[in-house]
Amino acid sequence: MSERVKWIEHKGKKSLFSNYQGLKGNEYTQTIKESEKEALNSDMKTIYVLNDVTDSYMNDDSTAAAKHWIDTCKDQGITLIITLVGITGIKRIVAQAVKRDMHFAKSLEDAKDWLASK
Repeated sequence: MSERVKWIEHKGKKSLFSNYQGLKGNEYTQTIKESEKEALNSDMKTIYVLNDVTDSYMNDDSTAAAKHWIDTCKDQGITLIITLVGITGIKRIVAQAVKRDMHFAKSLEDAKDWLASK
């Protein structure tokens, strides 16, 4: 696991935290792949995911990688409950195209609280 992808716990709820802050291009795509690997290597059937995408930029490759992660988990019977921090405007529309039922949080603390309530 890298510094950017790690398991955290908040109010008794274990979540996969992926820090995409400031990433773009290949770095963003590689971090998505690390997140996917970590999720698939867990024994959990429901995974709570907190993604901080502040000041980051997805491209076609990273969008495809995100869709692959979601589809692969779904194919393996894994449900991803996802909240995003740091996304506004057109980026939010793109994110919803990848996975429609994501939660958009105002802060990391708000995201952690939302996941803990699930």
